[in-house]
Amino acid sequence: MVVQTLTELGVCFLDVQPSSVTPDLPAGLVGARVDQLVEHLGELEKLSSKLDMNVPLEALADIDQNKPPNNITKNRIDNAAAENQWINGWLHAIEAKHFMSISWRCNPNYLHPSARTTVNWMR
Repeated sequence: MVVQTLTELGVCFLDVQPSSVTPDLPAGLVGARVDQLVEHLGELEKLSSKLDMNVPLEALADIDQNKPPNNITKNRIDNAAAENQWINGWLHAIEAKHFMSISWRCNPNYLHPSARTTVNWMR
């Protein structure tokens, strides 16, 4: 509603003509749109006390620069996926090392030939 009212206010401001003044609206259409904008901002102020939400500053900066804030969400999802893959790689490496150490301890065929003499009882 606020964005629509601001758009209408801009259109009315650019279209002001002395002949379009009406007695019903002493401030004209621009004044009426400003009043609507003030009402909408008052409604937003009332609703803001009911919301507990954090908005990233990057999102507000993107909105100010007319960029879609979806890019921030996409970037965060991509970063989380990359970190997830990195951690999965570490876990896989740790599991593989653990499996190899168990295999080397349990199976004398995995041991170095010089170490096999110490575990002859396993053959």
